[in-house]
Amino acid sequence: MYWFDLVQEILASIRAHKLRSGLTLLGIIGGTVSVLVLLALGEGFYLSNKMAMDTLANNAIMGSPYFTSKPFRGQGQHQAIKIYASDIEQLQKTLPDILYASPVLQAQQRITLSYGKQTAFREVIGVGPAYQYVRKLNLTKKSRFINALDLNQTNKVVVIGEKLKTRLFGQQTAINKILKINGIPFRVIGVSATDHSGSFLDALNSGFMPAYIPYSTFIKLWGNQVISEFIVTPKADTDVNALKIQIQHYFAALLNYDPTDTQAIWMPNIQEFLQFLQWFFMGIQIFLGFCGASVLGIGGLGVANIMFLIVHERTREIGLRMALGATDAYIMWQIMLETFLFVWIGGVMGIVLSYGVVALLAHLSLPPWLGTPIITFYSVYITIGVLMMIALISGYFPAKRAQQMNPAVALIA
Repeated sequence: MYWFDLVQEILASIRAHKLRSGLTLLGIIGGTVSVLVLLALGEGFYLSNKMAMDTLANNAIMGSPYFTSKPFRGQGQHQAIKIYASDIEQLQKTLPDILYASPVLQAQQRITLSYGKQTAFREVIGVGPAYQYVRKLNLTKKSRFINALDLNQTNKVVVIGEKLKTRLFGQQTAINKILKINGIPFRVIGVSATDHSGSFLDALNSGFMPAYIPYSTFIKLWGNQVISEFIVTPKADTDVNALKIQIQHYFAALLNYDPTDTQAIWMPNIQEFLQFLQWFFMGIQIFLGFCGASVLGIGGLGVANIMFLIVHERTREIGLRMALGATDAYIMWQIMLETFLFVWIGGVMGIVLSYGVVALLAHLSLPPWLGTPIITFYSVYITIGVLMMIALISGYFPAKRAQQMNPAVALIA
């Protein structure tokens, strides 16, 4: 009965001061929505990029030709390293620890892909079988990727993304259909279930997967170009670091630069790179959560100010209660419970509103790299924890002031 009467008194006070109570609740609601929506955006961003990171095989070797950083045999530093697709083919034949080696060739011109009256523009990239292993492309049923036979026979075959397939073929199957690349017929052998960007150094989730063709076919059409990247898949139980050194020495002998010059060909440690990205995305989540909690903290200051005002307005009432025998605990709990009720009502309304905002954002055309915002249970738990802390701090100091009042002084205030 004691607690029921206390709650009734608190609700009556809220009804008596609707504007003041509404503004206080608005601060809590806004802060709660800020925390949950920002954490949801951070979670969506993390999951989207984690999916992209997971497409990188940890034991693969990726390389990009760069510039020399050391003089060697009469040649100065800052010499551009130029590697051709044919050099990568020879690399696989020379080093026995390589299972697959694939150049990544990118067309330097605008490429038109068409089927019937439907037309689209996409980047066309020449790759080998190693590319699928490294990027772990998820192909649809009856699909396959480029294989060694396609390379040897320079087959005109192509693997496309789901969005391009829908654009050109609609709902019908694309497998074994003939599309034209700059007017040249290519047979579709594969469709990726998800779209990924081409370069592993580019934004991995740009939302538009290029069209992949055998690099031997690419060379036949557009020439033996200088590559921007290459991919190497080691054989099982191969020491990846030792293989990197062998690759470095191979190209150093071929292109006449210092074999100890690790800047000439940049071959990053994929595992360390993935760990760095994981910590980076986690840091972004923490930062977004902190920003939201700061907004919620401002709402908590509003609650504290309101509670100090309530204590001031009830000075005589509190003095009368004390004179009639109300204990310090009763005074403390009355103020604390009113604070918790304010925060609880605002928090519940804010959580419900947050789910609505996130559902709305999920249906908007957000950039693919941002991902789809998701409210997780742990973010709700964090928000509830912050709300409880704010309620405790916002209510304690006003309650302490009320508790320390002198009944005689309070009655004549």
